[in-house]
Amino acid sequence: MHPNLFNRVARQVGCGHFSNEQTASEVITDIAREILRCGPMTWCKIVALYAVTGSVAIDCVRQGKAEFIPSIQCAMTEVLEEDLAMWIQANGGWSGLSVRCRAVEQDCAWQERGIVTLIICSTILICFISIILRILII
Repeated sequence: MHPNLFNRVARQVGCGHFSNEQTASEVITDIAREILRCGPMTWCKIVALYAVTGSVAIDCVRQGKAEFIPSIQCAMTEVLEEDLAMWIQANGGWSGLSVRCRAVEQDCAWQERGIVTLIICSTILICFISIILRILII
């Protein structure tokens, strides 16, 4: 829906360029604290935090700072252990996320099958009628 939302997070948070490992890990911590501060925790916020963390890691690699990745991982682990672990556990653990995000079964599968069946039956009926008409005309 918003393909550019998690692109170039460093620029979006006003950092532009990560000068050291601490800057990259502080961005993760600051964003996490802001997400936690704004209303009740949800699975969507946790997924968004992981997306931001991944984007920060990608920004670091693009800037030639792949060595910052371990500090980003440590920052996310710290946020997870200190701020999110209890909520995740209270909401069914990580399997609670998979239950929450399970794809909704759509009822249009029978409609698609019905349309295909109708087309096939119509084709067969037209072929049958054309065969009968040929027989009657000859």
